[in-house]
Parts: sequence; C-alpha cells; structure tokens
Amino acid sequence: MKKYNNGLIVGRFQPFHLEHLRLAVAAAGRVKHLWVGITRPFGKCIPEIGGARAVDGANPLPYWLRYQCVECALINDAGFSPTSFSILPVPLVKEIIKQIVPRGTVFLTTIMEQWGVEKEELFRKSGLETIRMDLGAKTISGTMIRDKIAGRDQSWKDFVPKHMRERYASVIETYVLNSGDIILN
Repeated sequence: MKKYNNGLIVGRFQPFHLEHLRLAVAAAGRVKHLWVGITRPFGKCIPEIGGARAVDGANPLPYWLRYQCVECALINDAGFSPTSFSILPVPLVKEIIKQIVPRGTVFLTTIMEQWGVEKEELFRKSGLETIRMDLGAKTISGTMIRDKIAGRDQSWKDFVPKHMRERYASVIETYVLNSGDIILN
C-alpha cells in the first residue's frame, strides 16, 4: 500500500466520536502527516455546501472546542505524536480548500451516504487526489449523539473517545443543551 506524504480527512466533529477516531487512525496509516480539517469552522459566516449539515442546530459546538476535542482524542486515545498531525479549519468551499492544504495532499474519505460522494467530488474539483477507505457500516452519527445529549441520555458518552469524554463532556453538554458561551477551567 502506497504511503503518501500528506493526507486530509474532514468532518464537522459535532462532536468528535469513535468512528471519527477510527477514520483518523486508518488515514494516518496511509500518510506521513495527517491533516484533520474541521468543516463549518466559522458558522454561517462562510456559506458552505452540506444541506441539513449546514444549519445552526446541527452545529452547536464552536471551532475551538472541536479543535481541542480532536487534539485530545488523537494524542491521548489514539497515541498520535503531536507532530504527526495538524488540525485546521476547512470551509467546504472549493476556492478556499485550494488555499488551505499543501499541494499534493490526498483526501481520504469513507462513503457512508450520498453526502460522502458530494464531499469527495468537491475535494476532487479542488485539485486533491481522493482515496476511498472502507471502514464498514456507519453505526455512530453526531446527530444521534446530540439527540442523546438533548434527551439527557448519558449513554452518549459511550460513543466518544475516553480521554476526550473525561475532559470535555460537560462542556459539550452545555453547548448542545444551551448553545451558550462558557469558560473552560
């Protein structure tokens, strides 16, 4: 299997969950450096593709929190070296994507639904080689987790990485339940 210099995975990570972690680990095995793009980083400020994924209710967690959750999970749950990956905002806009990722970066993705095909096409049109990875059936979704949080069902914590959960569960709950600003201690 060919190993690429730079590979990119993307997601809204609302919140980052175990299937996102599985994708990151699989993608990291194919590249020397993994770029993790957080989509919808600026809310409504930049119009992006994505249909229902683009509405505010589907995006309660701010960029800074998603960044910290991804970083925590990759280092503490997956054992990544901090120098083996970078996290960056990636609005789903072709002209912006071309400016954000290094030339020669490959886009690694899974196709679980029609949205994956649309996303893959966007990155292809942005000039990135795309590689489909088969990680099996989708069993977790951010919508499912947010619905559990909204229903005050604590089992949502079973679907996110352990160290991320220990550090950020209450912050995630606050944003999902209230969409309010809070200060991390």
